[in-house]
Amino acid sequence: MTQLQEAYYQIQIQNRSEQQLENRLLYGFYPDVIKQNRKVYFYDNGIRNMIIGNFNQLDLRLDKRALWENFLVSERRKQNFYKNTFSKMYFWRTKQQQEIDFVEENSGNISGFEFKWINKKTKFPQKFMEAYKAKGIVIDRTNFSDVVI
Repeated sequence: MTQLQEAYYQIQIQNRSEQQLENRLLYGFYPDVIKQNRKVYFYDNGIRNMIIGNFNQLDLRLDKRALWENFLVSERRKQNFYKNTFSKMYFWRTKQQQEIDFVEENSGNISGFEFKWINKKTKFPQKFMEAYKAKGIVIDRTNFSDVVI
């Protein structure tokens, strides 16, 4: 069923890695990076809300962060598709629970995105930033249009 939903653009599977980036980003540097994992995002938050049965107003929701992350990932993927950027998209997590919400690789340049509902100071995992020479980008409600439009 998941493959059918993905084929009809209802959900999107965000693989933690693909072979090309696995070798460069994951296996070559740190043994504590989780190598087998994935996240599932919905192309439409309305479908997500229907499945979990929650149509409450945003100020009443306990899942704001997940809703926000789903929105930003789906919109970023759409933008990359429409602009033909051919970016590869991943996420990064270690066994010690260090995480980058969204990783994008384009022409050898790696960007790590942290999605924050509330604008607060964010520190990217040093292990990630040094190993992959990545650019760290924090996205919140004040600057999200720079990334999804």
